[in-house]
Parts: sequence; structure tokens; C-alpha cells
Amino acid sequence: PMIRMHLRIDESVKDTIHDDALFYIASQSVLGESIVAVDPGDPEGPVLPEDSVVVGVDPPRLDLAFAMMYELLEGMTDLLRNNREEIQSLLAAAANIIRNLDGLLEGERPRLARILAKVEEAMDQSNELIGTANRTMNGRVQSVLRNLDTTLAEVSEDIDPIMEDARSLTHKANEALDVLGPEQRRQIQQLIGDAETTVADARRIVDHIESGRGTVGSLIMDEEIYDDVQEMLRDLKHNPWKLFWRE
Repeated sequence: PMIRMHLRIDESVKDTIHDDALFYIASQSVLGESIVAVDPGDPEGPVLPEDSVVVGVDPPRLDLAFAMMYELLEGMTDLLRNNREEIQSLLAAAANIIRNLDGLLEGERPRLARILAKVEEAMDQSNELIGTANRTMNGRVQSVLRNLDTTLAEVSEDIDPIMEDARSLTHKANEALDVLGPEQRRQIQQLIGDAETTVADARRIVDHIESGRGTVGSLIMDEEIYDDVQEMLRDLKHNPWKLFWRE
């Protein structure tokens, strides 16, 4: 049956019992008087308030424990009694495996010793290689960091004058724009627009010539006409009299 108990906690120890404390029934000895045992809980937690209702930990039932123990022992006894031959065969097979393994190890003991020695040597070499790599990489990393610090220091020294010049240039450009009136600004914008138009026209002319259209395009892009002109110039150079004729 469930039992409800009222506990009175002494003032000197009341602050040591926290809200996650455990209450359960124990005894002073195997056949001793029953007592209420208290696990005080987490010392960092809050203190258990007065008039709190706490559900205790149910004590184990010895009769059930003995009954389960008896059932387990009875089952093991039945297992050993009914499977005695199989268990003996299993034990014999296990013993045979252990004897064979022991004989195998006995015959391969020198070889295993050499293998273990090689493994230990490889581990030593690996440790030495790792140590050398660590020292080398640490040296390179420190060198890179020193070079980086030097570079950053130089950039830090040079960046201030560059920024000052940029600010001065921007300030002068702003002053120049402030001096110009609306009419001058309009003229500058018109000049920029005319320049863009001129560039666009020049691009169209170049595209027209590159496509071989028109006289200039034909002369430049048509290789046959270019060769004929070259041939005519060579002929006139050697026979200039052909520029003249008689009536």
C-alpha cells in the first residue's frame, strides 16, 4: 500500500535539501529499524520549499527479487541438465580451438616478433618524420607571417598619403564643379554627348570599311583590287612614260 508521511526537517539542515532531492526508505542494517533516507540533490539548485509534496522512491520488494532469482537459477539448471552433451561438445571444441591457436602462435612467434619490431621501427620513423615536418612547417609559417607583417606595415604607411591625395582630388573636383554655373555644366554635358556621337559615327565608318562596302572598303578589304593597284604602281615606277600619250 501507498504510505503518506509527514517529515519535519531541522532548521540547521533545511537549506541543504534541494528541490531535486530523493526520499526513500532504508534500514540501519539488514534486520534493523527502517528509516527515511534523503539524497539532498544538486547543491547548485534551489532549496526545497516548505510544505512541499514529494513522491518517494519505491523500495525493492525482496520477495519478488528472490522469486526472480529462483526462476533464473531453475532455468539455468534445466538448460545444463537438458543440453549437457551439446555443452560438453561446445567446451571441447573451444578447448581444441585454443590448443590449435596456441600451436600456431608458438610456431609463428619469431615471425610475429619481427613484425612487431618492424611496426615499432615504422612508428619511430613516422614520429621522426612528423617532428621534422612540424619544425619545417613552423619555420615557414613564421617566415610567411613575418613577411606578411612587413607588407602590412608598408601598406599601412603608404595608404595614408594615397587616401589623402584621393580626398584632395575629390575635393578639388567638387570645388571645380561648384565654380561652374548651370550654363557651363550644360555645355560640358553637350560636349560629352557630341564626343559620344562622334565615337559612334567613327565606329560605324570602321564597321562599314571592314565589311568591304564603298570605295574605301573595297580598296582596303578586297585583296584582288589591292594587288591590282600594287601591280599598276610597280609598272608606272618602271615605265613612267605611260603617264603621257600622243595625239
